[in-house]
Amino acid sequence: MAIMSSKGFLESDRVTLDTNTSTIVLTGNVDCSYVSSGTAIFLDGGKYLVEGLSGTPADSSGISRITLRKPWKGASLQNVSMTAFNTIEGLRDAIRRAREIAEGGGGGISSQTFSDFITSTAESIDLNINGAVIKTTPYGYLLPAIENHLKKVTDGSFMDGGTF
Repeated sequence: MAIMSSKGFLESDRVTLDTNTSTIVLTGNVDCSYVSSGTAIFLDGGKYLVEGLSGTPADSSGISRITLRKPWKGASLQNVSMTAFNTIEGLRDAIRRAREIAEGGGGGISSQTFSDFITSTAESIDLNINGAVIKTTPYGYLLPAIENHLKKVTDGSFMDGGTF
């Protein structure tokens, strides 16, 4: 899992979601490629919450898209705000996949490399998986930000109108 932005969030003030569709359209060169199963997406100043499954980087015209788990049944939304972040469900899926890699045949990654992936507090680390070097953000770096965001959701301060 990678951080969606320097703050851990995807944010935009120009998103569109039409009734009975499963695609949010964003303008403004927002890279949505980090959206995965379990991504919480708050729309229109937090009035609506939907779940993202996947997303795309912005194309040459600055348009990106997020695919939702379920079609939107509300009224069409035009040029509203959006804040999105990965949730515990997304972490669960990522941890399961990391374990599969670590326990898989053909060498996978060493237990030390897996430990670094889970515990390192560096902003990014290079993992060598079967000879392929992959730059990734370790969970040890993400955990404090996730805990802080979950605390805000739990205590309700995310609705105080401040910045996330």
